[in-house]
Amino acid sequence: MNSLFLVINKNFERFVQEYRIHLLCWMVYIFYESVLTGFFSGRFGKMENYVVHYFLNINLFYLHAHFFGMLIVNRGRWSLVSIAPLVLAEMICYGLLLGTLNHYFTDYNQSLPGNFLGIDHKFIIGATYRSIFFIMISTGYVFFKNYWMEKRHAAQLRIAHLESIIQQEVMEKRLEVSKNAFMRAQVNPHLLFNALSFIHRRIRKTDEIGGDMVIHLADLMRFAIDIDDHDVEIPILEEIEQVKSFIWIFSNIHARNFYLDLQLEGDLAEVRIIPLILVTLIENMYKHGDLSGGDTPGIMSVVHSANSLEISTWNKIAPMARAHSSNRGLVNLEQRIKSVKAADSLVNFGAVDDCFFVNISIKTKKESLDYQT
Repeated sequence: MNSLFLVINKNFERFVQEYRIHLLCWMVYIFYESVLTGFFSGRFGKMENYVVHYFLNINLFYLHAHFFGMLIVNRGRWSLVSIAPLVLAEMICYGLLLGTLNHYFTDYNQSLPGNFLGIDHKFIIGATYRSIFFIMISTGYVFFKNYWMEKRHAAQLRIAHLESIIQQEVMEKRLEVSKNAFMRAQVNPHLLFNALSFIHRRIRKTDEIGGDMVIHLADLMRFAIDIDDHDVEIPILEEIEQVKSFIWIFSNIHARNFYLDLQLEGDLAEVRIIPLILVTLIENMYKHGDLSGGDTPGIMSVVHSANSLEISTWNKIAPMARAHSSNRGLVNLEQRIKSVKAADSLVNFGAVDDCFFVNISIKTKKESLDYQT
């Protein structure tokens, strides 16, 4: 019972909140027409009279607003010819209902000889006046409501248009900033490579190997920077060249204490892979592996057969890594390989005793990897 009362009370509060202006206007109008008029004239009607009349008047107001509003929406334009049947039907129904309710619930319209329900010419004139009065007010309400809604819709369109203009200006500014950033991104590497070229010429005069190391380093940096200009896949031979540069640099840095064998088998000329697979693997071997033993060199193997590409690495684990690592390199590499939809791919890596291995197997078609984003 309490829950039902709460639901009724909540719905009533919602109704009052939604139609508070309507309720206020009707209260003011009824107070003026019944209380003030009765006070100044010195006559007040019975309560049932007020209930019957205002019940019909308020219902006529909203029924006419509903049907007249539908007429405007469906036909767009209205005319006296289209609205006349509606008004006539409303007036007739209003008069009949008023006479019936007066006859049964009030002291008015009592049956007299020669009429029906006490309806005479005075009643007809009064009912016609009252019905036309509320129909006109209802019509004005419909026009005002439509005007207000159209005005509100127009304001929303203007706001949306201004927002689109502002958004376009913001996008244009962002595009300009991106263009400038792109130009700087092109200029900065250009200046860097020019500086490295200058350093190479100066160093090579006294240290030929040191100068060549600068050139190899510049090539590696250029490869990493230009990688965004490639498609999803690049020729594997391009990345193999970068691996050879890594090996050459590390071999010269560590003199005779760096051992890493690069083993290539099969026809690799037409093979394409996603970028930086081999570079990531050799970087991982150098950072975390012990490549100083001639009897246990690190091994990177790239084997291409008729329908598969096998990439594997093996190295001893260094007692202490050369650089700090978040241990995400190989995990990210596995995610990159699996994010592209090759025919089949398999990535395994882990430690066995004091050695670390990585095995990558990707099926190929027509001597090329079939990658697809």
